[in-house]
Amino acid sequence: MYRSLGFTLLELVLAIAVFGLMASLAYGGLNGLTTQSRWLEREADHFAQVQKALHLIESDIQFAVRRGVRDALGGNVVAMLGGTGGQLLQLTKVQRSPGDGNDLVRIHYLFTDDVLQRQVWPVLDRLPGHESVTANLLTDLKKLEIRFLGVDEWHATWPVGTRADEFEAALPRAIELHLELADGASYRRIFSTPGSG
Repeated sequence: MYRSLGFTLLELVLAIAVFGLMASLAYGGLNGLTTQSRWLEREADHFAQVQKALHLIESDIQFAVRRGVRDALGGNVVAMLGGTGGQLLQLTKVQRSPGDGNDLVRIHYLFTDDVLQRQVWPVLDRLPGHESVTANLLTDLKKLEIRFLGVDEWHATWPVGTRADEFEAALPRAIELHLELADGASYRRIFSTPGSG
């Protein structure tokens, strides 16, 4: 008896259907992995940006010194000032690697329109023509709160119990920063200061 060596039409249809089903499952799995990989990459970049900002803030706080400044109008401003309006924190710090002979700079952290900015003033006692170098550290903040540890309790503003024009006002013992991002992530850090010793 003679038998054909080819496939029947039913076998071909069945093979194509099985292949199509497997290809569809494989594509769905690959697409899911790609989407998840992109999401993880975005989250990792976002986390790295937050950590970089917190590290910079910590470095500025740890190198803070008790040196007040004069503003552009000639008024005295204490060595560290914070918690008032959009002015999150102002401080004078020692640069770790001075290049121009000026080893002190004035740092301002501002929180406006969900953006955390860092301003660096290379001149401590400013005149009206002096300008700062400004950088955006975080751009999707929902909330940002700061507290200052005095002798034995936390305060929403600094300085406490000191005249605002007193140049050498004491530094707080620690600074607590609580930030909440638009995606719901929340970070809380406590930074020790040179005034904690």
